[in-house]
Amino acid sequence: MNLKFSPLTYFRSLKSDRPAGLINLIKGYSTYLENNKINQRTLINYIGSLKKFYQFIGDIEVKKISDEMINKEFISHLRELQGLSLSTAMMTLQHLRYFFQYLENINIESLNSDKIIDKKINNTILKEHRTSYHRDFLEDEELEALLNYWRNSEHGVNPRMMRNQLIIQILADTGMTVHEMTLLFRDNVDLKKGTINIQYKNSKYYYKNRELDLPRATLGLLEKYFDLRKDRCQCLVVAFKPQNEFIVEAWPLTERSIQRIVVDTLKNVGINKKITPSVFRNTKFLDLYKREVRVSEIKRLMGINPSSTSYFRYIRNYKHKNYRYNLPFKESND
Repeated sequence: MNLKFSPLTYFRSLKSDRPAGLINLIKGYSTYLENNKINQRTLINYIGSLKKFYQFIGDIEVKKISDEMINKEFISHLRELQGLSLSTAMMTLQHLRYFFQYLENINIESLNSDKIIDKKINNTILKEHRTSYHRDFLEDEELEALLNYWRNSEHGVNPRMMRNQLIIQILADTGMTVHEMTLLFRDNVDLKKGTINIQYKNSKYYYKNRELDLPRATLGLLEKYFDLRKDRCQCLVVAFKPQNEFIVEAWPLTERSIQRIVVDTLKNVGINKKITPSVFRNTKFLDLYKREVRVSEIKRLMGINPSSTSYFRYIRNYKHKNYRYNLPFKESND
């Protein structure tokens, strides 16, 4: 992680005349964590949460901070204005709790840390989150429009567009996760057999290891993509600087970069849904279920734990909203 733009550097550049103000106490807290040899990434996460809180509330004296400011106003700010997920917002509050525990240990007058995470408020937020959460699926016409996006001549043909198209097509054809895509190497693709092999090193995830068939269109795109690759990087999808229409220098593409590619593409096509790469996985699952594939085979193809039933619950919810799909919802049709 680049420390030049880290929250630690941010607070070190700030000055305050208030000894009991938020800035000086956060500086002291960061020094305390460093002296206790806290992992650097963990340290940055802790101070990053405090940076969000400081930007929300300012450099006020900590004794003036109330539980209502944190449990109601701050969490609403995180969820509504910053658009953070529930789990991220809860983790931010947990980091605040650690900070106020530190203040108690050094005898600074401040809010009791036990009041920061109020169970009643959190249960309300969790209930609202669970009732509003749902999985999005792509309709047939949306998926077709997405796969035809690159055929339009105005987008042109270049290595970057070809890589982006390949990412979309593999996600749509296989239903794999973004994390699984980052695990793929060139050797995982067998153009002769027409398959792609997903392998996890950890034996704990044995059910995620699988070999999947690829359509001819995707295999043809892979072959063209490999012809452009003149680099030494063995990863399947890479970040690069194109040179003379070839990929000469490349490095692994991160999960976040793949997510951005998917989000930007879906927005350009005009698909107005909750845009995440998981829509391809959900759509693939629905497609297999519509074709009445055996449940055990669906779980094998999707790399789902044999004992999991979560996807079937969301498929049921989708059925209630879309009566045109007459699906046999029997989880034991093995």
